[in-house]
Formats: sequence, structure tokens, C-alpha cells
Amino acid sequence: MSRTLKPLALALGTLLLAGCVNPGGLKPQQAPLAANSLAMGRTLSGVPRQTAAWPAADWWHSFDDAQLDHLIHTALASSPDLAVATARVRQAEAAAAGADAARMPTLGAGVSADGIRIPPTVIGPPLGGHYSTLWRAGLSFNYTFDLWGGQRAQWEAAVDQARAVAVEA
Repeated sequence: MSRTLKPLALALGTLLLAGCVNPGGLKPQQAPLAANSLAMGRTLSGVPRQTAAWPAADWWHSFDDAQLDHLIHTALASSPDLAVATARVRQAEAAAAGADAARMPTLGAGVSADGIRIPPTVIGPPLGGHYSTLWRAGLSFNYTFDLWGGQRAQWEAAVDQARAVAVEA
């Protein structure tokens, strides 16, 4: 091997080997601390607590004001923030469903018909001057094997993104 070919082969081999790495099985060696070991109960034990009832979801009804009821109802029904949040959640869920669908096999079918009239000046009798129809039918099957887990990782990322959008909404 020449002097420039050896480093090139080594670099290419290293890149090919790095492409085979799957971080899916890596586990951290350090375990997270248990919540009970943080001693927050002892730290906050000296703080006086005040108990209060959590506000009801329909707190405005306690005022018995028809105008306030109407305003809140209108605001909730036509709030662009709620509509945008709902649309974002649906969009993220659709992206997750699309990523899941990309992992599945696909089956396709098709039928077509083409007609042609061959002029008698191009081809003589008996084919010339007649109308001819060509019928075609086909089936297709496609599946991509997820050898390195890339499709699964994309699907998991889309599901996590959908969950994050739902939490933000």
C-alpha cells in the first residue's frame, strides 16, 4: 500500500465502524438519587403550613353573574390560544402516526389501460387502421428493514415530541 492509501483506508474503516454504533443499549452507571434521600421533609418541617381549598375549574360561577358567565364562555370558546394549542397537539400526533406508518410494510396495486389507433400509413394491414388497447395490472410490496434502529428512533422521537406538545398545551 502506498503512504497515502494507508491513512485513507484507516480513516474509512473507522468511519464504517462508527456507523455500526447503536446507543440504544447504553445505560448510565450512576443512578439518580431517590427523592426520600434528599430530606426535603426535614428541611421544610419548620415552615408553617396554611391549608386552602384549590379553586374550582368553574370558579366564576360562584359570583352568580350572567355577564361574567357569558364573557368566560365566549373567551373559552373562541380563544385562539386554545385553538392553536389543539392544532399543535393534533399536528404532533399526526407526525407520530406518520413516523409509525413509515415503519410498516406497504402494499400497492394499480390497473391502467392505454388505447392507441395505429394509422394504416405506418403499418399496413391487418394491424394498420385498427384500435388497440393495452391493459396493465401490477402489485407492489415494500418493506424497509430497520437494522440499526433508525426508524424506531425517529418514531420514538415523534411520540416524545407529541407528548411534550401535549404537556405544553
